[in-house]
Amino acid sequence: MRGALLVLFLGALALMLQGALATFLPPALCPDLRLLLVIGAALHLGAASGLLVTAALGYGTDLLSGALLGQNAFLGLLVFAAARAVDGTLELRRPIPTAIFAAVVSPLCGLGLTGLSWLFGAGPPLDLHAALVLGLQALVNAVCAPFVISAVGEGVGWTGEAEAPRRGGSLGRPTPLGGARSPR
Repeated sequence: MRGALLVLFLGALALMLQGALATFLPPALCPDLRLLLVIGAALHLGAASGLLVTAALGYGTDLLSGALLGQNAFLGLLVFAAARAVDGTLELRRPIPTAIFAAVVSPLCGLGLTGLSWLFGAGPPLDLHAALVLGLQALVNAVCAPFVISAVGEGVGWTGEAEAPRRGGSLGRPTPLGGARSPR
């Protein structure tokens, strides 16, 4: 519980920091701190508390950005699920896989927001300028991801509620014919 509250507090600070950075930097150079915190929550919190933190951060982003209510929360939950699924095989707690995952997920979230807005008639379809901004922001998120996710891990570890790393899982080593896992 304390780890989830800490990540939620960091998320509130991140939303304020991102809003302040947006006044000084072009959108392509502003990292999506909420997205990076969602990945950190997926890697370092339990499933239930991580989902609650992810939904709260998404709704907070929706309220502050003026997007349709639930868009960022929905996409954040998809990123949360993807990060938990991919962590079992790629060990996302290391810097390079984390950066690659953030670089792949960032433009997908941007495309998802654009598509949902277009579907509900609240925004124009994607143009070339927006695609370039998404690409540059993906690079910025890739650079920032290892630092943000490491900070989330350290903070959650400091509270004493860090989740043990998941290894293998359903996408890991196959089980023997009897169905029981052999000891490693």
